[in-house]
Amino acid sequence: MARRCEGWSTSALRSSGPGKGILFAIDEAQSASIEELAALAVLYQQVLGDQDATGLPDSDQRGLALVFAGLPSMVDDCSKSRA
Repeated sequence: MARRCEGWSTSALRSSGPGKGILFAIDEAQSASIEELAALAVLYQQVLGDQDATGLPDSDQRGLALVFAGLPSMVDDCSKSRA
């Protein structure tokens, strides 16, 4: 699934104009597993890497943003899992 999402997001970014991009809004993030969140982070980095590889100046590149909404305890849970 991550590969399919990577292809879609890279394609969508290419077809958008300068100053535009994609916003991924994730609600109820506490319901996602650490593995799912890690896969999303890897996808995000790969798509940004593809953008950097274009050689375009930053002002001409497309934006990609992640927004998470979840319970405040999620921050503590994530911190504890890394310890």
